[in-house]
Amino acid sequence: MTLREVYQLGKKQAQSGEIGAYCTDFDVLCLFEHCFGRDRQALIVHGAERASRPQMETFFSLLKKRLLENRYSIF
Repeated sequence: MTLREVYQLGKKQAQSGEIGAYCTDFDVLCLFEHCFGRDRQALIVHGAERASRPQMETFFSLLKKRLLENRYSIF
């Protein structure tokens, strides 16, 4: 899976509400930057690069945790 695909899948999961609460694109981007060490510009330039499995697992794990924690928030 490429970096771009990972980010897009994360955005889709965050916006769908399937896991928990809605999460903004900014939240997803912050988690992506934390896990992959790539900001938005680097994602555009290097989006076709392969994502490492440990980083993907960390990203989706943190995203799921974020969505589940926000499930009860009114904001």
